[in-house]
Amino acid sequence: MLTDFRRRFRDTGTEEGSVMDTVLAYVMDQAYTSGRRTLVAEFRSSDHVRRLIARGRFELVILPRHATSNVAALTKK
Repeated sequence: MLTDFRRRFRDTGTEEGSVMDTVLAYVMDQAYTSGRRTLVAEFRSSDHVRRLIARGRFELVILPRHATSNVAALTKK
């Protein structure tokens, strides 16, 4: 799929198309040859990382909602 996008960008004959072709070539090379792929796979399958992500989401989403409602309840008195 990305190969087709590279070709389409390259075929425009524009500077922007050339830049996008180069960026996609770099991204594809990194995705297929770097150790990042293995690292990301390890993180995705790690229970410890999943717990940390869940905790972070809880702290970002749930706690602020409760803090706001607690402050509102305290100020009604």
